[in-house]
Amino acid sequence: VEATVNTIADSARTGKIVWRYRAGVFESSPLVVGKTLYVGSWDHKLHAVNIYTGKARWTFTADGEINSSPAFVNGKVYFGTDGGSVYALDARTGKPVAGFGVGGRVDLTAATGASRAYSWNGTPLVVRDVVVLGSSMADQDSAARMTGMPGDVHAFDVRTGELRWTFHVIPRAGE
Repeated sequence: VEATVNTIADSARTGKIVWRYRAGVFESSPLVVGKTLYVGSWDHKLHAVNIYTGKARWTFTADGEINSSPAFVNGKVYFGTDGGSVYALDARTGKPVAGFGVGGRVDLTAATGASRAYSWNGTPLVVRDVVVLGSSMADQDSAARMTGMPGDVHAFDVRTGELRWTFHVIPRAGE
């Protein structure tokens, strides 16, 4: 299956397609920052595309489908995968950010102590010095079962990827 992203740089004015970029099926909403469009796909790739030419600036291969829209902060792109990871990449080069987790990647299942694979598909929210990730819902209906993930919200250090805090949606004893 193939998907196409069309630029709106001139097509909004002329009604004509300026370029096409083919890169699998897109799972997330694209993000445009400056002259670059960032979008993730089912084939485990995050693409950075020049919005004027439609040419790839870089492509990064992750550990799973990129099912979260990317976030851009201070020259870095943060995104999540269905492989249970959050990544930090240098927005200019597409290289993993040294010091963020291991090789620019944090294993969310291990970091949060989840009882099963941490599956998350929201856009990361970067606030000051933390990356905030919403709850893990492996199936959209998992909250209706006693065995579903608890829905906790986690914040990771924006530089190191270390877990800084967890908000328990269902308070635990003493909270």
